[in-house]
Amino acid sequence: MGAAKHNNGNEKKGEKLQSSKSAGRAPTSANNYTLYWPPESLTAIDFIVNRLKKHVYLIGIRALYEQKVPIYRGTEDIDLYSPITIDERNELGKFLRKAFVGTAEYWRKFGTAFIFPSRAELDINRAVELYDEMWDKRKIRINEAEIYLPPIEDIIAMKLLAGRPKDLKDIRHVFRTSWASLDKERLLQKAAKVGADRKLAKVAKSIGFKI
Repeated sequence: MGAAKHNNGNEKKGEKLQSSKSAGRAPTSANNYTLYWPPESLTAIDFIVNRLKKHVYLIGIRALYEQKVPIYRGTEDIDLYSPITIDERNELGKFLRKAFVGTAEYWRKFGTAFIFPSRAELDINRAVELYDEMWDKRKIRINEAEIYLPPIEDIIAMKLLAGRPKDLKDIRHVFRTSWASLDKERLLQKAAKVGADRKLAKVAKSIGFKI
């Protein structure tokens, strides 16, 4: 599938949005403007794709929005998966700290988080349990980099595994707006793979769905 091209101008019906903060907030109606992509995160993505030659996969709430799930809350954080090595992570960190002086880097259980002086955050997961060939089927183009979009069902499974209140709220939103289009068999399979099949059934039942 070809890559969809994105404009990072944050345009809303032909108008320029005023700032990253306004761009990060959810619109009054779904999908009226393209999501704001912080320039620091775009620089990091370009480095990973074009310098390190590694694929980048968008995960988290943005991955849902990019696949036409209606926008209902804003975010300026970018959540990615990329199979970079520890040495490549260190190379990326050195590059970002030089490019954006004051950038903080944190090693976390899932991978690495970069907090930029602008307060934008980039989280890079270096390992995921759910990857399969379907992750490489769909992609978008942001500036000069291609970013791959895992299936929505896999993003839901990852949010079930995280289990935070905002993740469960996101899942309910997806169910309410996109239930008919979900691949239920894949969703069950992926939820079971991360040990969250019972949680999946519970969340679905809480808003009147059965799976």
